[in-house]
Amino acid sequence: MKIFKQKQQSIIPRPFLVQGRDRLAIGILVFFDLNDPEHPLSEQDLWKAVPEQLGKQAALDQGLPKPRGEALVFGSCFAPRGSTRQAAQVAFRVGPIEKRLDVFGDRFWEAGRITRPLDFQEMPLRWERAFGGAGDPRNPLGKGLKPILGPGNHLFHPLPNLELPAQTIGSPGDRPEPAGLGALDSQWSPRAEKRGTYDARWKRERWPGFPDDMDWSVFNLAPLDQQLKGFFQGGEPLRIAGMHPDRALIESRLPAIRMRCFVTLNGEYRPHVFPTGPLPSNQLRETDEFREVPTHLETVWLFPGIERGLVLFRGITDIADDEMADVLRILVRPEPLDTEPRPIKHYRDLQIRELDRGVNIDPAPLQRAQQQVTDAKRRIGNIPKQIDAIRRSSMGQTPSMPPPDPEEEAIKHHRMLDRGLALVDRMEASKAALEAKLGVKSGIDNAIFAQHRQHITELRASLESATKELAAAKAKIIQGHDQGFKEVNDHLRARPPALQAQSKLDPEQPVKPLYPFESQYGPWHKAGYSFVVRCRKDLELDEEAQAELHRLGLASETLHRHWLGLSARARDWPGTDFGLEPDQQVALPAGLVLPRFDGPKLNRILVRPKGPDESFSLPLGGTLASGSDESARWL
Repeated sequence: MKIFKQKQQSIIPRPFLVQGRDRLAIGILVFFDLNDPEHPLSEQDLWKAVPEQLGKQAALDQGLPKPRGEALVFGSCFAPRGSTRQAAQVAFRVGPIEKRLDVFGDRFWEAGRITRPLDFQEMPLRWERAFGGAGDPRNPLGKGLKPILGPGNHLFHPLPNLELPAQTIGSPGDRPEPAGLGALDSQWSPRAEKRGTYDARWKRERWPGFPDDMDWSVFNLAPLDQQLKGFFQGGEPLRIAGMHPDRALIESRLPAIRMRCFVTLNGEYRPHVFPTGPLPSNQLRETDEFREVPTHLETVWLFPGIERGLVLFRGITDIADDEMADVLRILVRPEPLDTEPRPIKHYRDLQIRELDRGVNIDPAPLQRAQQQVTDAKRRIGNIPKQIDAIRRSSMGQTPSMPPPDPEEEAIKHHRMLDRGLALVDRMEASKAALEAKLGVKSGIDNAIFAQHRQHITELRASLESATKELAAAKAKIIQGHDQGFKEVNDHLRARPPALQAQSKLDPEQPVKPLYPFESQYGPWHKAGYSFVVRCRKDLELDEEAQAELHRLGLASETLHRHWLGLSARARDWPGTDFGLEPDQQVALPAGLVLPRFDGPKLNRILVRPKGPDESFSLPLGGTLASGSDESARWL
């Protein structure tokens, strides 16, 4: 359920069950300044101020309909600022409701006589100050019913501070009506007697609703003399006397407004049936019912100490679900009393406009979240491929890269050092720019940047030295390998020819060297494999090309798993290098190299050149190396 309202209203929706019918009570609160009732205050102002004025024990409202209007006052009786009084009178009037209270300072019974009231500056108008006490069902919080135990275990008999002018106390045996202006507790008389009968019949026939014999005036909080026979109309004059330290009389009126209330009900809702298909949209549908809920001005609260007032409009309508599942929206709007009520079509159109109203939302967080979800789905989708790649690699069914040359590894590390040096330059420039902008020194010594540059220079020198040593060691190993095979062959060739023939050795090269390795998969694989390995290494060193492929949707693991490479220039080979006919030639352009393997054996090379826009997105075709497996396969 969505609520459409202005910031000056606070909405209290409450479903309830009565005689087997699910109904919805919608309360609409409007908070206003007694000095400017035609310009209501905000909902935030309401909930900041009112709870403190009500106190801990008083409830604002129970959210259920009342059969008649009422007015309540929460505050204190004040002597004029800077003075005290022993007795005073407070009064208020709202429309036809008028009430007065006599207010006294603390008094006691002594020898059957009432003591002189003590002076007071402020006397709270609360039920604790009215007649009553423990055992009085009308006001168990009050005083005056019985003597109480005081300091030093002495009994004393206080009198109430608040009295109705027509029911003043004359003797200790008097039992006047408790005098107050605020809300009566639901457990006190006479509200308690109106709750109805909660017996076995109610439990069997009406639970969890209200009993049939409940008097709905149980939800009226005010004393009976603060209730109307009907409801307020709005705009009624009001007067408050004796309840402000600086203003002996406050005159104002209720906001002169009527409150229009509308609900949108889901016409396809069925209780206890799980909905199928899409959820109800944010638009008004033909199956939705746009219904007006008539309201009346039901309750008035006055808070004279802070010069504020609060009114409650309430309306009731039938619904289909006790949890308001069929209520899609509530729309409320005030109208001035001196204007004609607008037709329901006006508010239906307003509801449509409210639903269509655009809201400026920064899409960046949503886009980032969507990208994260996409990346996560891609990573999860790649897990089976990764598992299969590991399985095939462990079984020798995938190609393997030859050991890297020291020079190639050195190039990678030199690029890392270049990036580190560029980072130091950016940090130094940022420091200088910040100091120039603020006009103060940052406290960072420039020597630290020089130290980092010196450290990078030393690492670069160490890298170059280690690369030379590794290259020399590799050359020495190859030389030793070749020398060892030469000596073995020289020794075998020196053996008698009869023994050589018996051993079936080649007299020119009795033992073939193991380095460079001979391919067991034929000349096409051998020639193409060395080209593919070279191109794969070149792509690993070209960060710009990798970034472009990432933009096309190819992740790093895809580039690695499919052995993609980069050929910086056009290449051509005699066909005999690939085991082809002498009149054939293998010619490949510069571009993106997409090889394909059958297990560890290379069987296809496709080169996709860059398009006119210098990207790999176009053209869609490519050049296939002669002798390749021509069956197509999607990457």
